Amino acid sequence: MDFDYASIDADFSVHDLFNGSGPAQGISNLLTNRLVQDGRYSVIERSRIAEILREQNFGQTGRVDASTAAEIGRILGVDAVLIGSITQFNLDAEESGLNLFGFGQRTRTYQAEVQLTARLVNTTTAGIVMAAEGSGTARKRDESFSVGGIGGIGNSSANPNQLLKQAAEAAILQL
Repeated sequence: MDFDYASIDADFSVHDLFNGSGPAQGISNLLTNRLVQDGRYSVIERSRIAEILREQNFGQTGRVDASTAAEIGRILGVDAVLIGSITQFNLDAEESGLNLFGFGQRTRTYQAEVQLTARLVNTTTAGIVMAAEGSGTARKRDESFSVGGIGGIGNSSANPNQLLKQAAEAAILQL
């Protein structure tokens, strides 16, 4: 199931992970890809889950808990359902520099942090079979220099979405 977004940092408008689908669906997509890569797990296609949610009006109740996840799983005919939350999804930027007599140096450091929790729910008993956590970080540093106060040279290659994706991938790997 799609992860829910339980982060204290509720403003994720800048975090356009996966072409506007938002962090919760983006994290779920990354995790789905990771789970099916080696062929050990069989995963139900997201469109089928969405169809069941619409038919049964599960979307009206808000967050999915262990009992609703088990009911959805029984309808889908699966052994277990994975539910989870994004508990941290932050991007911080720090800037420092020095300018003396028209000569300057500036450094920007970006750090993305993602934390996830997940629970595997047995569809027969609604019991939580397993719980896990994962966290990941990604950093990027850009430096530039200016001479005479005009123009400058340096790099500015930090992509916030790419940093968040890297941190999310690290969190999923740990999860």
